[in-house]
Amino acid sequence: MESKINFRRSITWILIVLMNFTLLWTVLLAVPQTAEAAGSNGIIFINPGHSPSATPSGTSGVNANGKKVTEDYMNEWTAILLGEKLRSMGYTVYLTNKTTLSTDLPAVLTNAPNPKNDFKGTQYQFCDSGSVKGELVPACNNPSSINPNVTVKPDLIISLHRDSNTNSSVRGITTYYSKYSAEGRSAETINRSAYMANVLSSQFSSGLSGYFPNRGVSTTEINSILKYTTAPSILIEGGYMSNATDLANMQKQACQNALVNCIANAVNQFSEKYQLKDSEAPEIGSISIDNGSDIAYNSTVYKNNFTVRLSGVKDNVGVKYVEFNIWRLDGKKHWTYRAVQENPTTWAQWCYVDGPGQYNIDAIAVDYNGNESERIYKTISMVEDTTAPAVGAVEFESSGQYVTETYQTQFTARVWNVKDAVGELDRVQFTVKDESG
Repeated sequence: MESKINFRRSITWILIVLMNFTLLWTVLLAVPQTAEAAGSNGIIFINPGHSPSATPSGTSGVNANGKKVTEDYMNEWTAILLGEKLRSMGYTVYLTNKTTLSTDLPAVLTNAPNPKNDFKGTQYQFCDSGSVKGELVPACNNPSSINPNVTVKPDLIISLHRDSNTNSSVRGITTYYSKYSAEGRSAETINRSAYMANVLSSQFSSGLSGYFPNRGVSTTEINSILKYTTAPSILIEGGYMSNATDLANMQKQACQNALVNCIANAVNQFSEKYQLKDSEAPEIGSISIDNGSDIAYNSTVYKNNFTVRLSGVKDNVGVKYVEFNIWRLDGKKHWTYRAVQENPTTWAQWCYVDGPGQYNIDAIAVDYNGNESERIYKTISMVEDTTAPAVGAVEFESSGQYVTETYQTQFTARVWNVKDAVGELDRVQFTVKDESG
């Protein structure tokens, strides 16, 4: 009597396809979802002052309809409008922190707000005095230490606030920067901050004259985002919420648009003066291959489907895409693949070639300014698998028990520890013979 249990080739190929499909989606789903596509003109961080907060934060005012208007809400509104405007102009834009208002602008600080720590706590520090800086300054000085998906640093930081005074007749818009030169703030940072503040004030004089009187430029040493950030930074006090006219104006969409246009024009002047447009090519590391087998290899592949990875990919503006080219050395075929981002410095793509032979793989990274990295190469060989599978012990089961003898004509046979270096088993076959053969 002879009985055969076959795992048919068709089932094997279905499993292979499913495994490859799963691998592809694993790579696709590994793309960081909060990473922002970088623009070409510069990197701008926008701080919506006193935001986010589960309770009203900052100053406030009561409008003509008797409704309370809070500073954090006004700052978020302007920050989102400004971020969208700058992004449309080709800038890379991040909010320093998430907002209570809905936006698709990415934020460096993404954890939930803690209203008890708006000013003096360790979670958030939006407008402090002294040396307590919380997370806001690290989010600006070294964003990736707070959020690994943010691999760029700002060229300019804009902090948005509203003002208040016990004298309700005080009005106007004021621009601030800091002359503080300790803790890594260079003279160049201070000079650039002063330049931006003065350009911005000039814009306000011409562009906001119908809404706010311009109170000019002042310096301050009490705000952490001005005093401790190593990038150029300015702070805008966009009108007095304690003044009825200023409060009414700042709630008008036309005023918000005019304010945003003034800031955007000043950012353009800043970008042109300091040549923020990126001209440096991306950095890249090395190419590696993964075909899911157990074989230790560096340049040999035992499957015609595999994953190519490019590691060490970095750019100060942001990588737009990574491209892999695979060439048969006999010149018969060529494949081009666009990779997906697997983590902040690694891009990967599942690839398919048509059989045994030698192949050249080259990789290149391109940033959002069109700057191309060096092109690096790797040669691989795809060979037929000649290594036999390994098997362990055979066991029999009869009546639910493992046995060495059975008095039944039906039983289950199992073979354990079936392994193949390539992992493409065609079948496992049992042959049962009596003593006569």
